[in-house]
Amino acid sequence: MNLVEEPPRTTDGRRRIILLIHGYNTSKIDAGEGYDRFVENLAGIGRAGTTIIPDVVEFYWPGDAWSKVRSTLDYPEALNRAAESARRLAEFVIHRPGAPPNDAVRYVLVAHSMGNRVALEFIGNMLQLAQPSGAVIRAACLMAAAVPVYMVENNGALRGAAASVEDTVAMYSPQDSVLECAFPVGQWGANEGWCEAVGLQGLPTERWRLLQRMHQGGAGFGHNDYWGSPKTARVVATLLGIVERRETPESLVSTRALPSTSEPDELHLASHRLTDRPTLG
Repeated sequence: MNLVEEPPRTTDGRRRIILLIHGYNTSKIDAGEGYDRFVENLAGIGRAGTTIIPDVVEFYWPGDAWSKVRSTLDYPEALNRAAESARRLAEFVIHRPGAPPNDAVRYVLVAHSMGNRVALEFIGNMLQLAQPSGAVIRAACLMAAAVPVYMVENNGALRGAAASVEDTVAMYSPQDSVLECAFPVGQWGANEGWCEAVGLQGLPTERWRLLQRMHQGGAGFGHNDYWGSPKTARVVATLLGIVERRETPESLVSTRALPSTSEPDELHLASHRLTDRPTLG
């Protein structure tokens, strides 16, 4: 696995980094197209949305699988690649040349599917590597999270990472057939138990600041409906406080009081292409 890096042309000097993380069984081309649609929808919000586009950074990790059969067989190894990608990403962020002090940067993670496993593992690594100053994960948007509920519950392996984030929103859909049917099979095959995914029902509800049940036209989101939906961009913008909350209480639910104020062997970071800036990779 290779980490392609050229820090002076991308993340250095920023005080906020919005990191997009794709899921498993997603080619670099498909991931890039999803990122493009997400950024286009941010722009569609208006001036408030366009203000955060310069902070968007794309992340590509080796999550490809070349067929449905290969996807099922490769799932256990994909979990290993997710953990390794998270570790190497954290090392890159912490140790990149010319980086500002870690506590001066606020990170916002926007992840989909198994990308949420990458995100949570990344947070855990950041907390360890950044001590004693500590990197601040400002917010996390978990879309269709392919993460076992038990891992973010009390005593779960990822509970500390999930609990450390200032603001989180879990976007979920009970109509997600991938998480309902394929996810438990993959987890069982990886010896992590037959279990429910966070992105199916948004559990455990007490772990997230906000819950967003995703639906459009009366139907719940499918697993691949997130990146391209304007609703997703608005939820992210709402979490960041740049647009007012419009959703009904049944749609966007606060779980606690609000604050007052690729290639299979490559790992990439890239400034978003729509900003016409140089990219990594």
